[in-house]
Amino acid sequence: NLNDGNSTSVSLYLKNKKSELIFKDNNLDKLSHNLIVEHNAFFIDDPLILNKTSSNHFFHLGYDELYYEQIIRKFINKDNNMTSIKSIEAKEKLLKLYESLNEIVNGEFVISNGNIMFKEKHNLNPTEISNLSSGLKSFVLIKYLLENEVIKEKDVLILDEPEIHLHPEWQIKYAEIIVLLQKFFNLSIVVTTHSRDFFEALELFSKKYSIIDRCKIYLSVNCNQELTFVDLQNDYAEVYRQLIKPSDILDKLRFSIEDGEE
Repeated sequence: NLNDGNSTSVSLYLKNKKSELIFKDNNLDKLSHNLIVEHNAFFIDDPLILNKTSSNHFFHLGYDELYYEQIIRKFINKDNNMTSIKSIEAKEKLLKLYESLNEIVNGEFVISNGNIMFKEKHNLNPTEISNLSSGLKSFVLIKYLLENEVIKEKDVLILDEPEIHLHPEWQIKYAEIIVLLQKFFNLSIVVTTHSRDFFEALELFSKKYSIIDRCKIYLSVNCNQELTFVDLQNDYAEVYRQLIKPSDILDKLRFSIEDGEE
């Protein structure tokens, strides 16, 4: 609780090293860490950050939006030549990944009036990125990070409930792309989700593309006002038991309606 006058801590243990953040009165009071960060980390919790990729919007980022700066700066500082030899080589090398991406966003990025636009293959005129749907923005963002070599091998990609803006079929496709990103770039990808379909898609695609041995599952457990992420030792069944509850509630409601109960 950030508002009870006491301190609240968040601790991260990685390879026997501890980082700790102390919060008090809704503010970060203290940060201590013993970790050396060697790779870029990208935190994405909302594809609508693409609405701020024009230079005009960038300079009006709010304090609570500064963690977007790293990604947005990559957009507005890009040269007009949007395709490099390296990215062409990447397309050939990562054919399967682009094949999956192009099922949703088949097109290219162009510069118009200083802003980045997306020109879909079947459209004559490019579209401002801000005018794309939230779901399309999710895929466009990944496509841009790849084609312009923003993501490098062993980088960290943190996705906070990416399924929120996606309809069920696109959740499955997005899960496949995440798995392929890990397979080809050896990324450390952290994903939080409440979607059973999205979680199952991650599991099955990880098996299909032979990276299941790299996956770890953590479940948040609240005990005595302390929240801990527990390593489930790849016990997928426990997660499904948690995620199936909404379906059970709806089944009971449907049966009660069909039985004429109030």
